Amino acid sequence: MKMGRNKTTRNIIPEFMAKNPKDIFEILLPIRLMLNSDDYANNKFKVIIKNHEKNYTFSYNLSPELLFTHFPVRKYFLNGCKTTEIINNEIQRFNFNINTYMINKDNTFKLEELIEESEIFYLFDKLLNPYLKYAKQIYCYYICFDNFNVIIPHYAVAIYYYFRFTGLREAVFKDQLDNLHQGAYIENNKATIILKQKKSDEDAAHIHRFVCQEYSKKCFEDISAYIQSYLNYMKNKTVKNMPIKAKFPIMDEFRIESRASLINDKHGKLTYFIHEITNDYSSLGFTKLLKIIQKDNIIKSMKDFSSLPTVKSMMPHDTTEILKEAPATRAYFYNKIYKDKNFSCGSLCGIEVKEKEETIDSIIKILQIKEYALNNTPIDQSTTESQIEGVNTIRKVVLGTKLKEYIMKKINDERIKNFEAFNKYIDFLKAECNIEGLVKNNVQKLPQIIDQKTRKVKPKCKLNQREKEYITATFKYNNLHIGLLDIENGKIHRQVLG
Repeated sequence: MKMGRNKTTRNIIPEFMAKNPKDIFEILLPIRLMLNSDDYANNKFKVIIKNHEKNYTFSYNLSPELLFTHFPVRKYFLNGCKTTEIINNEIQRFNFNINTYMINKDNTFKLEELIEESEIFYLFDKLLNPYLKYAKQIYCYYICFDNFNVIIPHYAVAIYYYFRFTGLREAVFKDQLDNLHQGAYIENNKATIILKQKKSDEDAAHIHRFVCQEYSKKCFEDISAYIQSYLNYMKNKTVKNMPIKAKFPIMDEFRIESRASLINDKHGKLTYFIHEITNDYSSLGFTKLLKIIQKDNIIKSMKDFSSLPTVKSMMPHDTTEILKEAPATRAYFYNKIYKDKNFSCGSLCGIEVKEKEETIDSIIKILQIKEYALNNTPIDQSTTESQIEGVNTIRKVVLGTKLKEYIMKKINDERIKNFEAFNKYIDFLKAECNIEGLVKNNVQKLPQIIDQKTRKVKPKCKLNQREKEYITATFKYNNLHIGLLDIENGKIHRQVLG
């Protein structure tokens, strides 16, 4: 897909809009998920677009997050910008209280099972006819109320919850949630998330929900699993596209805000078809949120600027309005697309959000990670204990892969440094002719002594929130049996036992 930027507003502009700057376009609906077999992170939605000036429809492959950030369905755009030259009074804003405990596969139907063909044309456009068979196959949630029904297409759920920005889209399709965070935890309804880069309050909150809430995380994983299962199901065919499916990532009763059309279903009952979910008030699982931004390579003083390398920049002589969208790779990401900064998520209403920057070493201290918890499981326990009504609870921390690797390397480096002098001394003893029966034992963990008053492990038995380690060696010198003991203590601490 080629993308450009409007010279006046600096907005992202698709190729077809840039080439027809005087035409008004409307994205009617997404119909399929287009697979990128080289890298699923770059999957796109096939959308149906109407050119209102020339009165025809066509299909186009568009990054899903653009339907959330810049080009919502059933709105009008002129040269990449919203326009009011055309107004559709059939689509209005409506609020609905929904209960996602009751929404599951039993509530999922194809659109053709719910409404007549004439209503499909009414919902979208009579020019939809070349793509009618795909529109009929759209998966939708069908929610029944006493006096009316609501149809929510799966693509509306996918766009609002799973494709809010580029990095989220890439992570969802490849099931790589770790790419979005360094670590996260929740304690006493206070949530903390550690980010490599700054994120908006809304994006950080949604990432935290996917990381720390088991049901949300499973729904996140199901998107990638759905692609794989569909490919396995269609193994005898060449698959380039597939239906769009997505679950609500939260089981709760809450209000959603939407843009919807009023129609009749096949039973003649009043029915609202939701084109777009614009906001929701679902619970995020916490009352406070702290965003910790990892800072690296900090310039400590203005004097440090003089030592920085410089590269002479040159302005290009020839430029073009159209830019090509380069696909993401493992090492690089391109065209990161986010929602406008003034957008506010209803789920954050009443939630206090703070942000601060910390170095990675400070972050490790904040997390208080136990060494034995650094295993292959996604949930790691910290040593921070909180007491609620006399019950001790242990906070659980979810670590991103990169941060976990850094911590493990730091622990291993720390061990090497702690016993480095001891090992050098042993090597020296090996070369001495008067030393007999030299034996160096393996590193051992220090016994954990419980303080009888506090019922907690004594601080002297721990180092960096883990069990201290020690190493011993024995040998005979001038008819004396000698034992060496080296205990971790931040600094090298050595005792010689005779």
